[in-house]
Amino acid sequence: MDGYATQHVYQSNDEGESWEILTDSLPDVPHYSIHIDPKHPEIIYVGNEYGLYVSRNKGSTWENIALGEFDIVKIYDIQYSPTDNKIILFTHSNGAIRMDAIEPSIPTGIKSTEHNFSVLLQNKSIYVITPSNEKTTFELFDQESKLRKRIPQNTWMSVSDLASGIYYIRNSGCRNCKAKKLVIF
Repeated sequence: MDGYATQHVYQSNDEGESWEILTDSLPDVPHYSIHIDPKHPEIIYVGNEYGLYVSRNKGSTWENIALGEFDIVKIYDIQYSPTDNKIILFTHSNGAIRMDAIEPSIPTGIKSTEHNFSVLLQNKSIYVITPSNEKTTFELFDQESKLRKRIPQNTWMSVSDLASGIYYIRNSGCRNCKAKKLVIF
Protein backbone atom coordinates (compact mmCIF):
# COMPACT_ATOMS: atom_id res chain seq x y z
CA MET A 1 0.00 0.00 0.00
CA ASP A 2 2.72 2.48 0.95
CA GLY A 3 5.08 4.24 -1.47
CA TYR A 4 5.11 6.25 -4.67
CA ALA A 5 5.03 5.02 -8.30
CA THR A 6 3.48 1.72 -7.24
CA GLN A 7 -0.02 0.30 -7.22
CA HIS A 8 -1.62 0.69 -3.82
CA VAL A 9 -4.77 -1.42 -3.48
CA TYR A 10 -5.21 -5.00 -4.71
CA GLN A 11 -7.99 -7.57 -4.53
CA SER A 12 -7.94 -11.34 -4.73
CA ASN A 13 -11.02 -13.46 -5.39
CA ASP A 14 -9.20 -16.80 -5.32
CA GLU A 15 -7.55 -16.86 -1.87
CA GLY A 16 -4.42 -15.07 -3.06
CA GLU A 17 -3.62 -17.09 -6.19
CA SER A 18 -3.99 -13.98 -8.35
CA TRP A 19 -4.44 -10.28 -7.65
CA GLU A 20 -6.30 -7.45 -9.37
CA ILE A 21 -5.22 -3.79 -9.12
CA LEU A 22 -7.95 -1.47 -7.80
CA THR A 23 -6.14 1.88 -7.86
CA ASP A 24 -6.62 3.25 -11.36
CA SER A 25 -8.35 6.42 -10.15
CA LEU A 26 -6.56 6.86 -6.81
CA PRO A 27 -3.74 9.40 -6.46
CA ASP A 28 -0.17 8.09 -6.63
CA VAL A 29 0.71 8.78 -3.02
CA PRO A 30 1.39 6.48 -0.07
CA HIS A 31 -1.72 4.66 1.16
CA TYR A 32 -1.78 3.70 4.84
CA SER A 33 -5.09 2.03 5.64
CA ILE A 34 -7.94 0.09 4.11
CA HIS A 35 -11.33 -0.93 5.48
CA ILE A 36 -14.06 -3.03 3.86
CA ASP A 37 -17.51 -2.20 5.20
CA PRO A 38 -18.77 -5.30 7.07
CA LYS A 39 -22.43 -4.55 6.27
CA HIS A 40 -21.83 -3.60 2.62
CA PRO A 41 -18.68 -5.35 1.30
CA GLU A 42 -18.91 -3.47 -2.01
CA ILE A 43 -17.90 -0.32 -0.07
CA ILE A 44 -14.15 0.05 0.47
CA TYR A 45 -12.45 2.89 2.34
CA VAL A 46 -8.77 3.79 1.91
CA GLY A 47 -6.76 6.38 3.78
CA ASN A 48 -3.76 8.01 2.15
CA GLU A 49 -1.63 11.18 2.09
CA TYR A 50 -4.53 13.18 0.63
CA GLY A 51 -7.35 11.98 2.88
CA LEU A 52 -10.20 9.52 2.56
CA TYR A 53 -11.25 7.77 -0.65
CA VAL A 54 -14.25 5.48 -0.97
CA SER A 55 -15.36 2.99 -3.58
CA ARG A 56 -19.02 2.00 -3.67
CA ASN A 57 -18.43 -0.71 -6.30
CA LYS A 58 -15.66 -3.01 -5.00
CA GLY A 59 -12.85 -0.74 -6.20
CA SER A 60 -13.95 -0.10 -9.79
CA THR A 61 -14.16 3.65 -9.17
CA TRP A 62 -13.11 5.87 -6.27
CA GLU A 63 -14.24 9.22 -4.90
CA ASN A 64 -12.55 11.58 -2.48
CA ILE A 65 -14.71 12.23 0.56
CA ALA A 66 -14.68 15.87 1.63
CA LEU A 67 -13.95 16.22 5.33
CA GLY A 68 -14.29 19.99 5.60
CA GLU A 69 -11.15 21.55 7.03
CA PHE A 70 -9.54 18.09 7.18
CA ASP A 71 -9.83 17.38 3.44
CA ILE A 72 -6.11 16.93 2.91
CA VAL A 73 -4.93 15.06 5.97
CA LYS A 74 -2.98 11.82 6.23
CA ILE A 75 -5.23 9.00 7.37
CA TYR A 76 -3.27 6.22 9.06
CA ASP A 77 -6.07 3.98 10.32
CA ILE A 78 -9.77 3.41 9.64
CA GLN A 79 -12.06 1.66 12.13
CA TYR A 80 -15.77 0.87 12.10
CA SER A 81 -18.12 1.30 15.07
CA PRO A 82 -21.08 -1.10 14.61
CA THR A 83 -23.03 0.33 17.55
CA ASP A 84 -23.65 3.66 15.79
CA ASN A 85 -22.64 2.86 12.16
CA LYS A 86 -19.74 5.33 12.24
CA ILE A 87 -16.35 5.29 10.58
CA ILE A 88 -13.48 6.56 12.73
CA LEU A 89 -10.48 7.99 10.90
CA PHE A 90 -7.18 8.29 12.75
CA THR A 91 -5.11 11.08 11.25
CA HIS A 92 -1.66 12.59 11.41
CA SER A 93 -1.75 15.69 13.67
CA ASN A 94 -5.56 16.11 13.61
CA GLY A 95 -6.64 13.37 16.00
CA ALA A 96 -9.62 11.17 15.23
CA ILE A 97 -12.55 12.07 13.00
CA ARG A 98 -15.93 10.32 13.30
CA MET A 99 -18.25 10.25 10.32
CA ASP A 100 -21.34 8.36 9.20
CA ALA A 101 -20.59 5.18 7.29
CA ILE A 102 -21.22 5.49 3.56
CA GLU A 103 -24.46 3.91 2.43
CA PRO A 104 -24.59 1.97 -0.84
CA SER A 105 -25.90 3.69 -3.93
CA ILE A 106 -29.36 2.69 -5.03
CA PRO A 107 -29.08 1.11 -8.48
CA THR A 108 -31.14 2.96 -11.07
CA GLY A 109 -29.93 1.38 -14.29
CA ILE A 110 -28.44 4.72 -15.32
CA LYS A 111 -24.68 5.08 -15.52
CA SER A 112 -23.66 8.01 -13.38
CA THR A 113 -20.40 9.88 -12.94
CA GLU A 114 -21.96 11.94 -10.19
CA HIS A 115 -18.91 12.03 -7.92
CA ASN A 116 -16.17 11.83 -10.50
CA PHE A 117 -14.49 14.91 -9.03
CA SER A 118 -12.62 16.00 -5.92
CA VAL A 119 -13.00 19.23 -3.98
CA LEU A 120 -10.18 21.02 -2.18
CA LEU A 121 -10.93 23.72 0.40
CA GLN A 122 -8.10 25.92 1.58
CA ASN A 123 -7.97 29.44 3.03
CA LYS A 124 -11.58 30.25 2.07
CA SER A 125 -10.97 29.12 -1.52
CA ILE A 126 -12.34 26.13 -3.38
CA TYR A 127 -10.76 24.08 -6.18
CA VAL A 128 -12.52 21.32 -8.12
CA ILE A 129 -10.44 18.57 -9.73
CA THR A 130 -11.78 16.21 -12.39
CA PRO A 131 -10.00 13.25 -13.98
CA SER A 132 -11.01 14.30 -17.51
CA ASN A 133 -9.85 17.21 -19.65
CA GLU A 134 -13.43 18.03 -20.59
CA LYS A 135 -14.31 21.61 -19.55
CA THR A 136 -16.84 21.42 -16.75
CA THR A 137 -18.44 23.93 -14.42
CA PHE A 138 -19.68 23.07 -10.95
CA GLU A 139 -22.52 24.66 -9.02
CA LEU A 140 -22.30 25.39 -5.30
CA PHE A 141 -25.63 25.52 -3.43
CA ASP A 142 -26.46 26.50 0.14
CA GLN A 143 -28.78 24.46 2.39
CA GLU A 144 -31.82 26.25 1.00
CA SER A 145 -30.86 25.03 -2.52
CA LYS A 146 -29.92 28.56 -3.58
CA LEU A 147 -27.17 28.69 -6.20
CA ARG A 148 -24.24 30.55 -4.60
CA LYS A 149 -21.33 30.06 -7.06
CA ARG A 150 -20.44 28.62 -10.44
CA ILE A 151 -16.95 27.16 -10.22
CA PRO A 152 -14.92 26.17 -13.29
CA GLN A 153 -12.87 23.00 -12.88
CA ASN A 154 -9.16 23.34 -12.10
CA THR A 155 -9.51 26.99 -11.00
CA TRP A 156 -9.20 28.36 -7.46
CA MET A 157 -12.26 30.43 -6.53
CA SER A 158 -12.73 32.44 -3.35
CA VAL A 159 -15.64 31.52 -1.09
CA SER A 160 -14.78 34.13 1.55
CA ASP A 161 -18.05 35.94 0.79
CA LEU A 162 -20.06 32.89 1.90
CA ALA A 163 -21.13 32.28 5.48
CA SER A 164 -19.68 29.28 7.28
CA GLY A 165 -21.91 26.26 6.92
CA ILE A 166 -22.90 23.24 4.88
CA TYR A 167 -22.95 23.53 1.09
CA TYR A 168 -23.53 21.15 -1.80
CA ILE A 169 -21.59 20.99 -5.06
CA ARG A 170 -22.51 19.20 -8.28
CA ASN A 171 -21.53 19.05 -11.92
CA SER A 172 -23.66 21.69 -13.68
CA GLY A 173 -24.05 19.44 -16.73
CA CYS A 174 -25.63 16.64 -14.70
CA ARG A 175 -28.94 17.81 -13.25
CA ASN A 176 -29.94 14.35 -11.96
CA CYS A 177 -26.62 13.66 -10.24
CA LYS A 178 -26.31 13.66 -6.49
CA ALA A 179 -24.34 16.59 -5.08
CA LYS A 180 -21.34 16.29 -2.77
CA LYS A 181 -21.75 17.78 0.67
CA LEU A 182 -19.00 20.02 2.05
CA VAL A 183 -18.45 22.31 5.00
CA ILE A 184 -17.03 25.80 4.57
CA PHE A 185 -15.50 27.39 7.68
